[in-house]
Amino acid sequence: MNKKDLTIKEVFNKAFENHQKKNFYIAENLYKKILNKDPKHFESNYLLGSLLLQNKNFDLAIEQLQRAHEINHNHLPTVNNLGLAFHELGDFKKAINFYEKAVQIQKNNASVFNNLGNALKELGKIKEAINYYKKALQISPNYINAYNNLGNILSENDYISESKKCYEKALILNPDLKESCDGYGKLLFKLNQHIKALEYIKKGSGFIRFSERNFRII
Repeated sequence: MNKKDLTIKEVFNKAFENHQKKNFYIAENLYKKILNKDPKHFESNYLLGSLLLQNKNFDLAIEQLQRAHEINHNHLPTVNNLGLAFHELGDFKKAINFYEKAVQIQKNNASVFNNLGNALKELGKIKEAINYYKKALQISPNYINAYNNLGNILSENDYISESKKCYEKALILNPDLKESCDGYGKLLFKLNQHIKALEYIKKGSGFIRFSERNFRII
């Protein structure tokens, strides 16, 4: 290993350490310093893209992650993160394209199936979304996010009994998960269990606004 490689390695270690500590500005500059010397340094391309995604710079994240993808087509986190970035920009078809590529790379990754479900839901493909959430749970039976997402989509489409089971499973795994408390509270209102519903809404992140005619959960 030559001196240049050692220098790049040292800078990368500092960049990664700062990234983990959420010193994003320092980490970003260090990744860029490496890429100025070696534009095809895969780890720096991928991690800089991921950092930009974390900071919601979605267009720049896509550019950077695509550079990483050109270097390594079979790196699951890069492909999945490209899906997430396009998802955040509302380009659900491109998001699905990358999620499907991620499935081809690793067929038993629950997170990717959950992400696919989310994107398909946005396109109104309800049955397909439900199937992918269920696949995620077949792979990872304690995957709280998938239970919560499945509970939401089932509740929204009036599969009340199945939805209730999903929320209850999520709340067994994490009784304080705000998203599940909110979803379960809304479902309990549909079932006219108002007192219990209020308890869960209170534990969640929302509140209820009452009017003379109706109520609205915010």
